[in-house]
Amino acid sequence: MKALYPFLVIALMVSLITSCSKKEPVSCFSFGLPLDTLNPVDTIVPGNVITFDATCSQEYTQLYWSFSDKKDSVYTGTILYRSFDSVGTYGVKLRTILGGRESVKIDSVRIQ
Repeated sequence: MKALYPFLVIALMVSLITSCSKKEPVSCFSFGLPLDTLNPVDTIVPGNVITFDATCSQEYTQLYWSFSDKKDSVYTGTILYRSFDSVGTYGVKLRTILGGRESVKIDSVRIQ
């Protein structure tokens, strides 16, 4: 039994080190109007171009945006510019993927 003890300790250490080194993707984004827009920052109206910025996301190899008003469309890119045609509240979903691991952030944008 004493002969196995060093091997068990080494196996446990290798297992801990390996599990700690697995990186997880982190989905993060913000959105808003450009600073030069005439409307107040908290008021977004139909036709305003909105900046969606995912530069705060971490540890990913793939990044996908989707919006509730365009259910069949998927967008890529860390920074995305788009507008909405009508008043309403729209869902925004960002998925980041690293290997087989995935992170999702969901928010909504209100168009007044």
